[in-house]
Amino acid sequence: MNSPPADPAAQDILLAQALGSVSESFVLTDSAGWIIYTNDAFSTLTGYEAAEVVGTNCRILQGPGTNPQTVGEIARALASGEPYGGEILNYTKAGTAFWNSLSITPLRDAAGRITHFVSIQRDMSDRAALETVSAARLREARRERETSGLLLEAARSLVTRQSTSDVVSTLCDVVYEVTGADRACIAIWNEEMGQLSIAEHRGWPEEMHPMLDAFRLTPEDSPEFRKLIQDGEMQFIDARTGSSWARGFLDRFSIASFMGIPIASSGRLHGTAMASWIDPGPEEAIAVVGDRFSGLASLAAVAIENARLLSQAQWQASHDVLTGLPNRDLLQNKLVSALQDGGDPSCHIAVLYVDIDRFKRTNEALGHEAGDAVLRHIALRLEAAVGPEDTVARFGGDEFVIVLPRVRARAEVEHVAARITSLLAEPLTLPSHTLYITASIGVAFSPHDRLEREPGALASELIHWADGDMLRTKSRSSAERPGLSIADALRLNADMRGAIERGEMTTLFQPQIDLGTGRIVAVEALARWRHPDLGVLSPTIFVPIAEENGLIHDLGRFVITEACALAARLQAEGTALEVAFNVSALQLTSPAFTDTVVELLERYAVPASLFIAEITESQAVAQLPLVRSQLVRLRNLGITVAVDDFGTGYSSLVQLSQIPATELKIDNGFTQSERLEGDRRLAAILGLGHGLGLRVVAEGVDTQQQLDRLRDLGFDRAQGYLIGRPVPADEIDASLRIR
Repeated sequence: MNSPPADPAAQDILLAQALGSVSESFVLTDSAGWIIYTNDAFSTLTGYEAAEVVGTNCRILQGPGTNPQTVGEIARALASGEPYGGEILNYTKAGTAFWNSLSITPLRDAAGRITHFVSIQRDMSDRAALETVSAARLREARRERETSGLLLEAARSLVTRQSTSDVVSTLCDVVYEVTGADRACIAIWNEEMGQLSIAEHRGWPEEMHPMLDAFRLTPEDSPEFRKLIQDGEMQFIDARTGSSWARGFLDRFSIASFMGIPIASSGRLHGTAMASWIDPGPEEAIAVVGDRFSGLASLAAVAIENARLLSQAQWQASHDVLTGLPNRDLLQNKLVSALQDGGDPSCHIAVLYVDIDRFKRTNEALGHEAGDAVLRHIALRLEAAVGPEDTVARFGGDEFVIVLPRVRARAEVEHVAARITSLLAEPLTLPSHTLYITASIGVAFSPHDRLEREPGALASELIHWADGDMLRTKSRSSAERPGLSIADALRLNADMRGAIERGEMTTLFQPQIDLGTGRIVAVEALARWRHPDLGVLSPTIFVPIAEENGLIHDLGRFVITEACALAARLQAEGTALEVAFNVSALQLTSPAFTDTVVELLERYAVPASLFIAEITESQAVAQLPLVRSQLVRLRNLGITVAVDDFGTGYSSLVQLSQIPATELKIDNGFTQSERLEGDRRLAAILGLGHGLGLRVVAEGVDTQQQLDRLRDLGFDRAQGYLIGRPVPADEIDASLRIR
């Protein structure tokens, strides 16, 4: 017999009666958490009548002591549709706290959607339960405060340490104190070798110290260490859970367990901190130590990274980045310290000034990468030539200074200099060249009264003396000053300073003719030095000196100024005459060179098209990457760019085409060669120049026969003694009238 259909209203009444008779507190909420029903037990437990809470949220039971973390856990469970069970501190309507054992279950419809939540609440506030829970909470709070205090103190200790070694030492002390372990150690990770080594340890028996110092560990040795690196997580190991390696480690070092945690920042492993116990500890203690260890590892990583960055910044401030040698500032400090050290009165401090011969040429010819490789090679050789107490510093460019703090006899310094020469003489093989390096070395010794002198000033003087001795050595060993004695070469180097201001420098002008018309169309500005004692000096003597002592820029400005003044005067007189001036490759390496030319053109109000900038073929080819941009700027201004002394530099057609030139000026050796062979060479050069669209000029024309040959071959212009000798600017007018 079928039952009659159920009456929904009757069912609700029956359900309410049934729930109302339940002895435990019962709450029914909708899916949003709003209360729609409570039973009598709820009112008894909380003091709230149903009418007071229906339509509100269970948060009405929360108060000042309710743990926000527990509230968050409940919210997350409800949001995910999962049941929740736990304890929470609630408050009655009267404000009395009670521990509520809470159980929440979601109700779903036929489609699986949550429609309601059922909450069962039990009063856990009997005295014993409350005391137990409160004591546990109190212990937890104390542990948290203690942990926070220990970590704060650790942070204060670590933040004051500036070097990595100091950080590691302090960290080992902190691990020992914070974890309460019997023994502690800090291991540093060597990324290049892929292994750990113990840097600091505390609490270990003295007989184990050698074993700790020799300890090395790779990821392949230990699965625990491999996991520590891969996962970046703390590892706790005892005899029950450890691998065979771990059990052997425990046995070897007589410990029952150890905990290791990585010290890492920004994905970079610095090392590990390890705490060890002789006897097994309670699991609760291990958990507490783990929390402290995690916080400590984070502090340690930051401290080590900061120390590393500080050390790197300090190193860069006192060292040359390219070679790794001390820089000028650190050299000064070390030399001052050596001078202040009383030490053995029979000892001297020696300073060696080392200048690499012809380095600029190497750098310019092979490029800066090769030049950098040479400097690094030289730095290694110099360090190999001296002892551990000596200092090798890069003073600047291709110059190095060595300080020998304890020298008894000059023979010791001569031995070091000989070792330097020998080591540098060994060939240096680069990808495209093999180089043989030589150096000029100067020496200076501290005076006997050094302790009575101001050390900073004396240090500078010693370097200056050694530099002067190096220059004398270079003059004696080189043949770069033809016709000059050593004394004269050194004198010129000093006398050139102020020569322009004293009026000793002058400019002569040599005419150049158009071979088609025979007219003078240009003059070349030629510098001369009227030395008060040595007479008139050729540029072949003083220009190399000016390039070495840095006066080439002043000298170049002087000559270009004279050229502009002449062009302006002739233009005012109605004569548009081109003026050529020679340019050193060293001038063109200065970004300010073209700006200087523009400034002078504007000052004298002369057009750029009246000027010819001449650079020798050898310099143009060897230093093209460095000077090309300046030559292009000159071309863009309207200045003619000429390749001077063409035929002596062995440039290829490709190299010549890359030089932004408009004129070739052949070397006078071709003009003055034997007729038959000379004509062939002249014709070849002429064909090459005209083929590239360049004007071709011959210099060194001393005879009419040479002039006729050049005209017959088709040269564009000529210059030489037959046409006119170099004369002062005020005599150019007479030369123009003669032609």
